[in-house]
Formats: sequence, C-alpha cells, structure tokens
Amino acid sequence: MFTRAFLGSTANARQCKILNPEVIDLHYETGTRTLKASSDEDIVVENKALGYNIGYHLLDFVKENSSGYQFYSGPVLFEEMKGTPSQQTQWKKNRLAVYLGSSMHFLRSVIAHNFANEGFNVFRLVRKTNPDRPSDEILRAKIRQFTTEPAKYPGGQDSINYYSAKYRRPKYTDYLDTNPLTEAQFAKTAENSLQGLQFADLLYIVYKGNKAHTIIDPAHPPSTTLIPDGKIALFDNNGIFIDPGSITTDGAWGLSGVADLLPIDYVPAGQ
Repeated sequence: MFTRAFLGSTANARQCKILNPEVIDLHYETGTRTLKASSDEDIVVENKALGYNIGYHLLDFVKENSSGYQFYSGPVLFEEMKGTPSQQTQWKKNRLAVYLGSSMHFLRSVIAHNFANEGFNVFRLVRKTNPDRPSDEILRAKIRQFTTEPAKYPGGQDSINYYSAKYRRPKYTDYLDTNPLTEAQFAKTAENSLQGLQFADLLYIVYKGNKAHTIIDPAHPPSTTLIPDGKIALFDNNGIFIDPGSITTDGAWGLSGVADLLPIDYVPAGQ
C-alpha cells in the first residue's frame, strides 16, 4: 500500500525499487483506514526509468483509504545514474516525457506568461456535495450496524444493499465552465514577489501538448483538477509549490509519485 502511494501509479513506477524498506516506519489505523509513515534515514529509490538514484527523507506521509487522499513531504536528493550512451539518450527522453504536462511545466509556463502556447488550457470547475449521498462516516456506520448485528435486523440485507447503493453514488456533482481562463483569473503575485494560484472553486487543467513535443493522444489529453485550501498557493521560480499541502490534485498529477519526480533545477534539452 505504501509503495503504490509513494512511488505512484504510472508506468515509471514499475521500473522503480525501494532499496532499503527497513528504514520506513509504518502505522495503520484500522478504525480510520489510514496509513501513516516516516523515516529517520533517507529512503533510497532506484529509478531505472529516469536514470536517478533518489534519497527521500520522509518527514510526513498520510494515506486515507476511505477518501483516497494522500500526502507526503520531505527533502529529496538526486544522483544521476551512469549508463551507456543509449541509456542516457532514453533517460533524457523519459525525463522530458515526465516534464511535459507536469505541475512543474505548468507553473513555469505561468511564470513565463505563456501557458497556452505550452499546450495548457485552464477552466473553472464548480464542485458541490451530492445532496442525495450521506457522508462516508454515516454510510459505513449503517452498513457495519446491519452486518455485525444480523440477529437484531432480520431484513438487514435489504438495508445493507440500500446503503451500499448510496455509498456507490458520486460524492460530488461537477459543473465545468468551458470558457478558458486567462492568467489574470487564477494567477497572482504575492507581496514577497512570489507567484501564486488563487481562485474560486476549482481549476481544471488540460494539457494538449505543443508543436515541439507531441507525445499524447489528442483525443484523450491528460487533465488535472486542482483543489485549493482557501489560501493563495505560492510557488517558486523552479515551478515548485512552497507548501505542498496548499493544493490537492486529482487526475493526471495525482497519479504521479516519486517515480516521476525531477530535480528542481531540471531543464529540458534545448531550453
């Protein structure tokens, strides 16, 4: 469970290996179905997809199975692997493929005021709680009640089916405004000259690729939903969020983990 969440769910994750899993402290809370982790030493990850040996000092890790939410943070060190010329060429291609459409790419394009030319479209997404679906806590309690005490509820299976059907309903109803946003509608400059994202509702970001690098299926462009915590989400000139917890991602960026991390000073070839 930890490995899938930490390394991510992309193809690159299958070419990664944690070399010292014994340094990871894991704690699973059964009642809340929450996995927590930390490490006193760097977690060493061998990434054969991108050609990096990574040292990740895990300060905080949380994965909530009930909601799907996960968060981790800590300082990271990268060491480039030594490889043959053909390996080096492949690693460069793979790194570029990871960069294009990533949060780093998007934020850098916002800084450069050319996110549209870089292949991004940004839209407003309005999300509201589904009034026909009770909370997870209520639904789980009801299902547990009729499952663990069947003698008290002869017709309990009907109730279980009823609340299970409620559980499968979507938590939210979404409305997508298909009018593309301008930079001024979601990007701001803070007092300390840092750039930031600040917006009402949610941001829905679609990466269509650009003329220089067409690596995606145009019929199914990757998309990401950004969910703010209510404050401005600051990022630096490298395209890195100052506080990773200021934004929750859902979609393409949410699938990425350590397997798709790039050094903060990564620069695509030719730029």
